[in-house]
Amino acid sequence: MKPSRVIESTFFVMILIQTIGTVDAKHKLPAPRQFVAVSVVWGILFLMADTAAKQIAARLAVLIVLTGMVVGPFGKVAVGFLNKISKDFQPAQTLRNKFATAPDAPEDTGSAGGTVI
Repeated sequence: MKPSRVIESTFFVMILIQTIGTVDAKHKLPAPRQFVAVSVVWGILFLMADTAAKQIAARLAVLIVLTGMVVGPFGKVAVGFLNKISKDFQPAQTLRNKFATAPDAPEDTGSAGGTVI
């Protein structure tokens, strides 16, 4: 794949990630400064792609997107979503409790603690 296409596609993926990560109940869209920051970074990557550093710029774009998915606001939303699912949906624990048997009581030997003559 051409490095310029990789950079273009990662630009749109990063815009999408930023939008999904920062939308909440109060705000309908993220702050414009987040879009400006992404645009500036990818502008630099496009300038790098016009020089001899095409492959480096493409790999750096992919690395930035992967980092943004984990560290940025999208990562917080994704981790919160996974935590909610794991808290609400625990079929293995429910099944284990349903079919678990009570531990066996110690066997009674018949002695009351006294000595037998």
